[in-house]
Amino acid sequence: MELKIKFSFNGNEVRQEERDYIEEKIEKMKKLLPSGENKESIVEIGIKRDKKGFWELDFSLDSSYELYRAIEKDRNLREAMDRIEEVIKKQIRRDKEKVSGLRRKGKRKIKEGFVIDEQAKM
Repeated sequence: MELKIKFSFNGNEVRQEERDYIEEKIEKMKKLLPSGENKESIVEIGIKRDKKGFWELDFSLDSSYELYRAIEKDRNLREAMDRIEEVIKKQIRRDKEKVSGLRRKGKRKIKEGFVIDEQAKM
């Protein structure tokens, strides 16, 4: 799966170390995504800084299956990214559990649909 990362700095200057840290966190999230299809996923990060010195990160990850989104605000850019990582991981895990639950439920329905003839056991 290919991952495209788009940064939007809105006139703010972000150090290369901070940018590398964000990219590292995105790579960790990429490992949680389902890898069944070869479609590319797009990550868009909007980074703003207000007059009071707070960083606001607007994060969206558009995978081939679902759109995951989180917005966090903090004085420290890294802490905001850490919280975004946790929120996105929860969303991905919830979706995976939902899909696996539906599969289990479907398998049960198929199993219940089978009728075994009593005379066929001999």
